[in-house]
Amino acid sequence: MLLALDLGNTTLAYGLFDGAALVRRGSILVERIGVPDALDALSPERPGAVALASVNPGPAATLAAEIDRRWGLRAAVVGEDLPVPIEIRYDNPREVGADRLMNAVAARARYGRETIVVDFGTAVTFDLVDRTGAFLGGLILPGIDTAARALASRTALLSYVPMERPERLYGTSTREAIRCGIFWGTAGAVRSILGRLAPVLGEPRIVSTGGDAALFRGAIPEIEEILPDLTLEGIRLTFEAAGAA
Repeated sequence: MLLALDLGNTTLAYGLFDGAALVRRGSILVERIGVPDALDALSPERPGAVALASVNPGPAATLAAEIDRRWGLRAAVVGEDLPVPIEIRYDNPREVGADRLMNAVAARARYGRETIVVDFGTAVTFDLVDRTGAFLGGLILPGIDTAARALASRTALLSYVPMERPERLYGTSTREAIRCGIFWGTAGAVRSILGRLAPVLGEPRIVSTGGDAALFRGAIPEIEEILPDLTLEGIRLTFEAAGAA
């Protein structure tokens, strides 16, 4: 059994794989990683191996220590212990978030064609994969919760509004106006970007993943499929490609 971990800025997503089958999945808040027994949810028993993709160095060290304490295992880290098995056409490949590369790895394996992955999380990222499976680059903009917190922190009279999908286009209260503005503003930005990106790749497959992806179901018609476990799938494939299985 492989325990795949995707450590972001807000949440730690986990998936327990039995071969290629995902048999357990979920997430915990990053702030809970150091809490005693916080890893109980990840696996009911000691996994055979642990693979970690992280964009959050501080909590990653705490997580690795907890994994060693709990199971006596060393987490194999993407980009360090586990080479990324695709070409990375970034000016500095070390700058690319491991989660974005894992999205690209999984997209190549799943589709074998030009693909755009939109990942809705703390940030909204666009990952471009060409027909050879190379990671071409992409775009990054604030996620909806990040935008809501930034708006509250930089204004005197606007408070933080937890994000959820609004029931209509505009609000009749300030809270609803914020919620509508951020949600539909993000949806509009994503649609506009996809409209310009797609011709660059020809006729790409367009899919989404990330914790907030389901909120946008149907709001962005260009997105053909929501794949909540795409990043975890990429971690598994990277682990296997390294011969670590």
